[in-house]
Amino acid sequence: MTTIDGLPAEILFNILSYCNAFDPRLNRQHVFNGLAIQNRHIRNIVEEYTRVLLAKYTGYKPPKTKKALQAVIHRRKWIRWLSETCWYCKKKTARKALFERSMACCAACDRKHAPKMTMTEAINNGLSKLDLFTPSVLHPSLPPLTHAEHTVMGGTSILILSSDVDARKSYIRSLLGPARADDAAYLRRRIAAHDRIVNHASIYYRAHRRRWIKIAPAEGFEQVGPPSRRVKSMANEDSRQKYVDDGLKKEWAAMGLVGPDGSAAEKPIVLD
Repeated sequence: MTTIDGLPAEILFNILSYCNAFDPRLNRQHVFNGLAIQNRHIRNIVEEYTRVLLAKYTGYKPPKTKKALQAVIHRRKWIRWLSETCWYCKKKTARKALFERSMACCAACDRKHAPKMTMTEAINNGLSKLDLFTPSVLHPSLPPLTHAEHTVMGGTSILILSSDVDARKSYIRSLLGPARADDAAYLRRRIAAHDRIVNHASIYYRAHRRRWIKIAPAEGFEQVGPPSRRVKSMANEDSRQKYVDDGLKKEWAAMGLVGPDGSAAEKPIVLD
């Protein structure tokens, strides 16, 4: 059976071309270093591959003498250059792209090549949290939008790829129809209704985990406040669940997504 070190150099170079991206949070050792310790042949292949990359992208000129050339560890120079140089403008930076942590990218290029908007700006486009952070109880089959948490002045905000928000807005608009989609007052009521569904369902979205989390209501929370101001639908678990079920059916009906049994016509998808 053919082993990896028995493959032609051209095929090995093609395999190595998929190994440049590196996220130290997932693996402490870069793939190039892991391959280089296997045997001398593989190490020489990795060194030659990274030497060519250095010459192509950085203008690197290797030493002229064989002894000096053998003393240079090209894979180390290449890995360092990748981690300290913006992949777009080639300026030195220690920053990583917000949506791709294995990619070095300066702030200017990150804004230019991946325009983003805050969650508040996305909601101002007529979308609710249940529309934006999918799959959700409202949209069980929709894929997630590209988003990430970003620390600003000691606080954390969620930034979403603008093109994804625009695509999701167009999709929701197609479901609601122009009459509802162009009615700003209706969209505000719709977002408020979705927030109430979230509150009754006792769920909240955790961006770093990419999922909605179920939380247990604090014991006795429904009795807080004077009786005149208590919300009847929040009285107990059964009343909260009924409110969620009725609210979802109403929203699915507005979007034309009600199935024969009254549930969502969308079917949950399996995510990688």
